[in-house]
Amino acid sequence: MPDFNLNFPAVNTEGPAPLQQTLALKPGEFLFVLGPNGTGKSGLMHHFHNQNRDRSQRVTAHRQTHFQGDSVGLSSVERANIATNTRNSDAQIHARYRDDYGVQKASAAVFDLYTQDGVYKKAIADEVIAGNLTAAQRLALAKGPLTQLNEIFRLSNLPVWFDADGDQLMASRNGGARYAVPKLSDGERGALVLAATVLTAPQESLLLIDEPERHLHRSIVTPLLRQLFERRADCGVVVSTHELELPADFPDARAVLVRGSVVGGYFGGEHTLRRRFEEGRSRSASKLALCGRNENESRHADVLDTFSGGISFTEGQLQRC
Repeated sequence: MPDFNLNFPAVNTEGPAPLQQTLALKPGEFLFVLGPNGTGKSGLMHHFHNQNRDRSQRVTAHRQTHFQGDSVGLSSVERANIATNTRNSDAQIHARYRDDYGVQKASAAVFDLYTQDGVYKKAIADEVIAGNLTAAQRLALAKGPLTQLNEIFRLSNLPVWFDADGDQLMASRNGGARYAVPKLSDGERGALVLAATVLTAPQESLLLIDEPERHLHRSIVTPLLRQLFERRADCGVVVSTHELELPADFPDARAVLVRGSVVGGYFGGEHTLRRRFEEGRSRSASKLALCGRNENESRHADVLDTFSGGISFTEGQLQRC
Protein backbone atom coordinates (compact mmCIF):
# COMPACT_ATOMS: atom_id res chain seq x y z
CA MET A 1 0.00 0.00 0.00
CA PRO A 2 1.54 3.34 -1.01
CA ASP A 3 2.07 6.14 1.49
CA PHE A 4 0.00 9.30 1.55
CA ASN A 5 2.21 12.30 0.79
CA LEU A 6 0.96 15.43 2.50
CA ASN A 7 2.84 18.41 1.09
CA PHE A 8 2.29 22.04 2.01
CA PRO A 9 4.16 25.37 2.08
CA ALA A 10 5.50 26.69 5.38
CA VAL A 11 7.08 29.95 6.49
CA ASN A 12 10.69 30.43 5.43
CA THR A 13 12.50 32.64 7.95
CA GLU A 14 15.52 32.96 5.64
CA GLY A 15 13.82 34.20 2.50
CA PRO A 16 10.54 35.24 0.81
CA ALA A 17 9.82 31.89 -0.85
CA PRO A 18 7.86 29.39 1.28
CA LEU A 19 9.49 26.15 2.29
CA GLN A 20 7.88 22.95 1.03
CA GLN A 21 7.16 20.55 3.88
CA THR A 22 6.29 16.89 3.40
CA LEU A 23 4.57 14.58 5.85
CA ALA A 24 4.56 10.92 4.82
CA LEU A 25 1.61 9.02 6.29
CA LYS A 26 1.33 5.26 5.95
CA PRO A 27 -1.96 3.32 5.99
CA GLY A 28 -2.67 2.45 9.61
CA GLU A 29 -1.02 5.62 10.90
CA PHE A 30 -2.81 8.68 12.25
CA LEU A 31 -1.79 12.28 12.58
CA PHE A 32 -3.28 15.11 14.64
CA VAL A 33 -3.20 18.69 13.36
CA LEU A 34 -3.42 20.85 16.46
CA GLY A 35 -3.83 24.60 16.73
CA PRO A 36 -6.10 27.40 17.93
CA ASN A 37 -8.78 29.10 15.84
CA GLY A 38 -7.56 31.05 12.85
CA THR A 39 -4.29 29.23 12.21
CA GLY A 40 -5.49 27.63 8.98
CA LYS A 41 -6.16 24.05 10.08
CA SER A 42 -9.24 23.70 7.87
CA GLY A 43 -7.34 25.21 4.96
CA LEU A 44 -4.57 22.68 5.51
CA MET A 45 -7.08 19.80 5.60
CA HIS A 46 -8.64 21.06 2.36
CA HIS A 47 -5.15 21.23 0.86
CA PHE A 48 -4.50 17.60 1.88
CA HIS A 49 -7.83 16.56 0.35
CA ASN A 50 -7.04 18.13 -3.01
CA GLN A 51 -3.65 16.42 -3.06
CA ASN A 52 -5.31 13.02 -2.57
CA ARG A 53 -8.71 13.49 -4.24
CA ASP A 54 -8.85 9.95 -5.59
CA ARG A 55 -8.08 8.41 -2.20
CA SER A 56 -9.47 10.74 0.45
CA GLN A 57 -12.71 10.98 2.43
CA ARG A 58 -13.25 14.30 4.22
CA VAL A 59 -15.39 15.07 7.27
CA THR A 60 -15.40 18.86 7.49
CA ALA A 61 -15.63 21.08 10.55
CA HIS A 62 -18.65 22.84 9.01
CA ARG A 63 -20.40 19.53 8.27
CA GLN A 64 -24.17 19.26 8.45
CA THR A 65 -25.62 16.67 10.79
CA HIS A 66 -29.31 17.16 10.02
CA PHE A 67 -31.28 15.42 7.28
CA GLN A 68 -33.97 16.45 4.83
CA GLY A 69 -37.29 15.41 6.32
CA ASP A 70 -38.04 12.87 9.00
CA SER A 71 -36.50 9.93 7.14
CA VAL A 72 -33.30 9.15 5.27
CA GLY A 73 -33.96 7.63 1.89
CA LEU A 74 -32.03 7.80 -1.38
CA SER A 75 -32.16 5.97 -4.67
CA SER A 76 -28.99 4.60 -6.25
CA VAL A 77 -29.21 7.29 -8.92
CA GLU A 78 -29.52 10.03 -6.30
CA ARG A 79 -26.52 8.60 -4.44
CA ALA A 80 -24.44 8.58 -7.63
CA ASN A 81 -25.40 12.20 -8.35
CA ILE A 82 -24.36 13.24 -4.84
CA ALA A 83 -20.96 11.58 -5.36
CA THR A 84 -20.40 13.47 -8.62
CA ASN A 85 -21.57 16.81 -7.25
CA THR A 86 -19.61 16.63 -4.00
CA ARG A 87 -16.41 15.54 -5.75
CA ASN A 88 -16.50 18.65 -7.92
CA SER A 89 -17.61 20.99 -5.13
CA ASP A 90 -15.08 19.75 -2.58
CA ALA A 91 -12.21 20.63 -4.90
CA GLN A 92 -13.17 24.32 -4.96
CA ILE A 93 -11.44 26.85 -2.73
CA HIS A 94 -14.71 27.77 -0.98
CA ALA A 95 -15.04 24.18 0.28
CA ARG A 96 -12.67 25.18 3.08
CA TYR A 97 -15.52 27.08 4.76
CA ARG A 98 -18.70 26.19 2.85
CA ASP A 99 -20.29 22.85 2.07
CA ASP A 100 -22.75 23.11 -0.82
CA TYR A 101 -23.98 19.54 -0.31
CA GLY A 102 -23.73 19.15 3.47
CA VAL A 103 -27.22 17.74 4.02
CA GLN A 104 -26.86 15.39 1.06
CA LYS A 105 -23.53 14.11 2.41
CA ALA A 106 -25.12 13.23 5.74
CA SER A 107 -27.86 11.27 3.96
CA ALA A 108 -25.29 9.61 1.68
CA ALA A 109 -23.22 8.41 4.65
CA VAL A 110 -26.25 6.71 6.22
CA PHE A 111 -27.34 5.32 2.82
CA ASP A 112 -23.87 3.81 2.30
CA LEU A 113 -23.98 2.23 5.75
CA TYR A 114 -27.24 0.33 5.41
CA THR A 115 -26.54 -0.48 1.73
CA GLN A 116 -23.18 -2.04 2.55
CA ASP A 117 -24.77 -3.87 5.47
CA GLY A 118 -27.38 -5.28 3.09
CA VAL A 119 -24.64 -6.43 0.69
CA TYR A 120 -22.83 -8.09 3.60
CA LYS A 121 -25.94 -9.97 4.76
CA LYS A 122 -26.74 -11.07 1.19
CA ALA A 123 -23.23 -12.48 0.83
CA ILE A 124 -23.80 -14.62 3.95
CA ALA A 125 -27.20 -15.78 2.67
CA ASP A 126 -25.71 -16.69 -0.73
CA GLU A 127 -23.07 -18.87 0.94
CA VAL A 128 -25.73 -20.60 3.06
CA ILE A 129 -27.91 -21.27 -0.01
CA ALA A 130 -24.89 -22.66 -1.84
CA GLY A 131 -24.18 -24.98 1.11
CA ASN A 132 -20.92 -23.27 2.00
CA LEU A 133 -21.59 -23.07 5.72
CA THR A 134 -17.94 -22.64 6.68
CA ALA A 135 -17.64 -19.65 4.38
CA ALA A 136 -20.89 -18.22 5.75
CA GLN A 137 -19.62 -18.55 9.32
CA ARG A 138 -16.35 -16.88 8.37
CA LEU A 139 -18.24 -13.92 6.90
CA ALA A 140 -20.48 -13.68 9.96
CA LEU A 141 -17.47 -13.47 12.26
CA ALA A 142 -16.14 -10.50 10.27
CA LYS A 143 -19.18 -8.42 11.38
CA GLY A 144 -21.13 -6.14 9.09
CA PRO A 145 -21.18 -2.33 9.15
CA LEU A 146 -24.35 -2.13 11.23
CA THR A 147 -23.04 -4.52 13.87
CA GLN A 148 -19.80 -2.56 14.02
CA LEU A 149 -21.71 0.72 14.35
CA ASN A 150 -23.67 -0.60 17.33
CA GLU A 151 -20.48 -1.84 19.00
CA ILE A 152 -18.79 1.52 18.43
CA PHE A 153 -21.70 3.43 19.97
CA ARG A 154 -21.83 1.11 22.97
CA LEU A 155 -18.08 1.39 23.60
CA SER A 156 -18.22 5.16 23.11
CA ASN A 157 -20.78 5.74 25.90
CA LEU A 158 -23.63 6.42 23.46
CA PRO A 159 -26.73 4.40 24.47
CA VAL A 160 -28.24 4.18 20.98
CA TRP A 161 -28.99 0.99 19.02
CA PHE A 162 -29.48 0.95 15.24
CA ASP A 163 -31.24 -1.51 12.97
CA ALA A 164 -32.52 -1.50 9.40
CA ASP A 165 -36.19 -1.31 8.48
CA GLY A 166 -36.42 -1.80 4.73
CA ASP A 167 -34.45 1.05 3.21
CA GLN A 168 -34.46 3.09 6.42
CA LEU A 169 -32.07 3.15 9.37
CA MET A 170 -33.89 3.21 12.70
CA ALA A 171 -32.66 4.00 16.21
CA SER A 172 -33.71 3.22 19.77
CA ARG A 173 -32.43 4.16 23.21
CA ASN A 174 -32.05 1.71 26.07
CA GLY A 175 -34.45 -0.79 24.49
CA GLY A 176 -37.22 1.78 23.95
CA ALA A 177 -39.38 2.48 20.92
CA ARG A 178 -37.72 2.75 17.52
CA TYR A 179 -37.58 6.08 15.72
CA ALA A 180 -36.03 7.54 12.57
CA VAL A 181 -32.40 8.68 12.79
CA PRO A 182 -33.18 12.36 11.97
CA LYS A 183 -34.73 12.52 15.46
CA LEU A 184 -31.42 11.72 17.18
CA SER A 185 -29.76 14.45 19.24
CA ASP A 186 -27.20 16.73 17.57
CA GLY A 187 -24.30 14.84 19.11
CA GLU A 188 -25.72 11.42 18.25
CA ARG A 189 -26.32 12.46 14.63
CA GLY A 190 -22.79 13.85 14.46
CA ALA A 191 -21.34 10.61 15.78
CA LEU A 192 -23.49 8.60 13.35
CA VAL A 193 -22.40 10.59 10.28
CA LEU A 194 -18.74 10.45 11.34
CA ALA A 195 -18.82 6.71 12.06
CA ALA A 196 -20.77 5.90 8.88
CA THR A 197 -18.34 7.90 6.74
CA VAL A 198 -15.32 6.13 8.21
CA LEU A 199 -16.79 2.61 8.21
CA THR A 200 -17.93 2.80 4.58
CA ALA A 201 -14.86 4.55 3.14
CA PRO A 202 -13.12 2.65 0.31
CA GLN A 203 -10.16 0.48 1.22
CA GLU A 204 -6.86 2.30 1.80
CA SER A 205 -8.47 5.76 1.96
CA LEU A 206 -7.01 8.87 3.51
CA LEU A 207 -9.55 9.93 6.16
CA LEU A 208 -9.53 13.67 6.92
CA ILE A 209 -11.57 14.42 10.05
CA ASP A 210 -11.93 18.07 11.00
CA GLU A 211 -12.98 18.85 14.59
CA PRO A 212 -14.43 15.49 15.70
CA GLU A 213 -15.31 17.11 19.04
CA ARG A 214 -18.22 19.08 17.54
CA HIS A 215 -21.40 18.46 19.60
CA LEU A 216 -19.66 15.63 21.49
CA HIS A 217 -18.44 15.38 25.08
CA ARG A 218 -14.78 14.57 25.61
CA SER A 219 -15.68 11.24 27.22
CA ILE A 220 -17.23 10.21 23.90
CA VAL A 221 -14.73 11.58 21.37
CA THR A 222 -11.69 9.59 22.47
CA PRO A 223 -13.30 6.11 22.53
CA LEU A 224 -15.22 6.92 19.34
CA LEU A 225 -12.04 7.78 17.44
CA ARG A 226 -10.14 4.87 18.95
CA GLN A 227 -12.80 2.39 17.83
CA LEU A 228 -12.90 3.86 14.33
CA PHE A 229 -9.10 3.85 13.98
CA GLU A 230 -8.89 0.22 15.08
CA ARG A 231 -11.53 -0.89 12.58
CA ARG A 232 -9.97 0.98 9.66
CA ALA A 233 -6.33 0.03 10.07
CA ASP A 234 -6.08 -0.02 6.27
CA CYS A 235 -6.55 3.76 6.14
CA GLY A 236 -4.40 6.75 6.97
CA VAL A 237 -6.11 9.25 9.27
CA VAL A 238 -5.55 12.99 9.80
CA VAL A 239 -7.53 14.64 12.59
CA SER A 240 -7.69 18.42 13.03
CA THR A 241 -8.67 19.62 16.49
CA HIS A 242 -8.61 22.47 19.01
CA GLU A 243 -8.48 20.03 21.91
CA LEU A 244 -4.99 20.16 23.40
CA GLU A 245 -5.36 16.88 25.26
CA LEU A 246 -6.97 14.80 22.52
CA PRO A 247 -3.74 13.76 20.72
CA ALA A 248 -2.24 12.70 24.05
CA ASP A 249 -4.94 10.02 24.30
CA PHE A 250 -3.32 8.32 21.28
CA PRO A 251 0.33 7.65 22.15
CA ASP A 252 1.05 6.05 18.76
CA ALA A 253 -0.12 9.11 16.84
CA ARG A 254 2.01 11.96 15.56
CA ALA A 255 1.02 15.57 16.16
CA VAL A 256 1.62 18.68 14.10
CA LEU A 257 1.28 21.98 15.92
CA VAL A 258 0.19 24.66 13.47
CA ARG A 259 1.23 28.17 14.41
CA GLY A 260 0.09 29.93 11.24
CA SER A 261 -0.64 28.52 7.83
CA VAL A 262 0.49 29.96 4.52
CA VAL A 263 -2.08 27.81 2.75
CA GLY A 264 -4.53 30.34 1.33
CA GLY A 265 -2.14 33.19 2.20
CA TYR A 266 -3.09 33.52 5.88
CA PHE A 267 -0.56 34.15 8.62
CA GLY A 268 -1.44 34.16 12.32
CA GLY A 269 0.14 36.51 14.85
CA GLU A 270 2.47 34.70 17.22
CA HIS A 271 1.51 36.62 20.35
CA THR A 272 -2.22 36.15 19.73
CA LEU A 273 -1.77 32.42 19.13
CA ARG A 274 0.42 32.09 22.19
CA ARG A 275 -2.28 33.72 24.30
CA ARG A 276 -4.94 31.39 22.88
CA PHE A 277 -2.84 28.35 23.67
CA GLU A 278 -2.19 29.68 27.16
CA GLU A 279 -5.94 30.07 27.68
CA GLY A 280 -6.54 26.53 26.44
CA ARG A 281 -3.76 25.11 28.57
CA SER A 282 -5.09 26.83 31.69
CA ARG A 283 -8.27 24.75 31.34
CA SER A 284 -6.25 21.57 30.88
CA ALA A 285 -5.53 19.27 33.80
CA SER A 286 -2.17 18.08 32.44
CA LYS A 287 0.97 19.66 31.14
CA LEU A 288 1.76 18.59 27.58
CA ALA A 289 5.05 18.09 25.80
CA LEU A 290 5.80 17.52 22.14
CA CYS A 291 8.23 14.64 21.77
CA GLY A 292 9.98 14.27 18.41
CA ARG A 293 10.60 11.16 16.38
CA ASN A 294 14.00 10.62 17.97
CA GLU A 295 15.88 11.78 21.06
CA ASN A 296 17.57 14.68 19.30
CA GLU A 297 14.25 16.08 18.10
CA SER A 298 12.40 15.75 21.40
CA ARG A 299 11.18 18.88 23.10
CA HIS A 300 10.62 18.01 26.74
CA ALA A 301 8.96 21.33 27.46
CA ASP A 302 5.63 23.03 27.67
CA VAL A 303 3.64 22.87 24.45
CA LEU A 304 3.90 26.67 24.20
CA ASP A 305 7.65 26.42 23.69
CA THR A 306 7.03 24.97 20.24
CA PHE A 307 5.93 28.45 19.15
CA SER A 308 9.30 30.07 19.83
CA GLY A 309 11.22 28.79 16.83
CA GLY A 310 9.91 30.91 13.97
CA ILE A 311 8.51 27.96 12.03
CA SER A 312 4.95 27.21 11.03
CA PHE A 313 4.72 23.75 12.49
CA THR A 314 6.49 21.30 14.75
CA GLU A 315 6.04 17.57 14.34
CA GLY A 316 6.26 14.90 17.00
CA GLN A 317 4.16 13.01 19.53
CA LEU A 318 2.07 14.88 22.09
CA GLN A 319 2.36 13.31 25.52
CA ARG A 320 1.29 14.08 29.07
CA CYS A 321 4.13 14.92 31.45
